[in-house]
Amino acid sequence: MLEYRNIPLLIREKDIDYQFYRVELFQSLLSQYPFSRNEIIQEAKIDIPPLLRGQVWAAILGIKGDFLAEYELIDRETETPTDRQVILFLFLFYLNFLNIYILLFIYSYFRLMLIFLDVINIIFTYHLLMVTLDFEMFSKVGLQSIRI
Repeated sequence: MLEYRNIPLLIREKDIDYQFYRVELFQSLLSQYPFSRNEIIQEAKIDIPPLLRGQVWAAILGIKGDFLAEYELIDRETETPTDRQVILFLFLFYLNFLNIYILLFIYSYFRLMLIFLDVINIIFTYHLLMVTLDFEMFSKVGLQSIRI
């Protein structure tokens, strides 16, 4: 597997044979954990298969025991004082996001109004120019008709 080390990680992650080899290697090392922690760290420096990324990182960070079972034992339903802080934080974050959205809407509205006023100004200037040119042409034609 030494020939794989020179290939970019993106290509290695899409190679089925390589991924199979790495998964087998890490499953073997994880079954020997915590005694194989140093080998896991050395192999993780090369790359970690996406399938086992969570378990490998748990081993690298030195987590022992059945961490999935411990996580499932955590009571996530009962309200605690920190829940209110989280809800308040989310509310303020949402409010801030809403304010930014409103400001962007107002900015866009005024920007469109400025563009609209520019267009009106261009149209008015065009019509004023046409009227001026028509008047000048009428004046010249009128003067010539009087001289004749």
